[in-house]
Amino acid sequence: MEARAALGVLSDDVATMVGAGDENFGWKATDERFHEIWFLTLKPLEAQDSSKAVGDVCYVHYFTAVTQDAPVVDSAYSRKLYRRFVSSGDLLERLNNGTLPTPVADPDRAEAVAFNVTRFVAQPLARTNAAGPLANWAEGNGLPVALDIDFQVVDSDTAGLMRLEEDWNLTTKIAQTMVLEDGDEYDSRAGREFQLNLKVGHAN
Repeated sequence: MEARAALGVLSDDVATMVGAGDENFGWKATDERFHEIWFLTLKPLEAQDSSKAVGDVCYVHYFTAVTQDAPVVDSAYSRKLYRRFVSSGDLLERLNNGTLPTPVADPDRAEAVAFNVTRFVAQPLARTNAAGPLANWAEGNGLPVALDIDFQVVDSDTAGLMRLEEDWNLTTKIAQTMVLEDGDEYDSRAGREFQLNLKVGHAN
């Protein structure tokens, strides 16, 4: 299942997250259902663009976007989870200039790793003192110690009824009925929801 595969890739990225602090991690809630995250992660040379692999520190950016499913007129739309990956050589060039890659949610610069997405919440968590419980991460907390993931995709039958861009922004009646309203129709057609707590690499 592609949703599970996408979560596997995300889990691997989070497990090898590295960085010095806030400047190496970013998070944004586009709205209550869709988040963005970007960070540095360790990847072997064979997992990178071979022409741009000079080390193991790379950059990833996860975001969702509503795009057409095919480059043809009248193609249906869907919301996809995208992963932008920057190999170590390109990242090093940026770091030498004093900046990380800009976290622009541009599907043309990323790979779609999951389709028919109706929720991608990635809430970073921090420990504000050694003995205290985890709390929602905020700037100034350094790298998070974990991410709470809430990820939902709808099945292909439901996606087939949501062909318009505004459907995937969940503003139309059909989208609100199929995705946002609880009940028998939601239970039978909504697809799958995954909730994970991912430990960040440095916290393991």
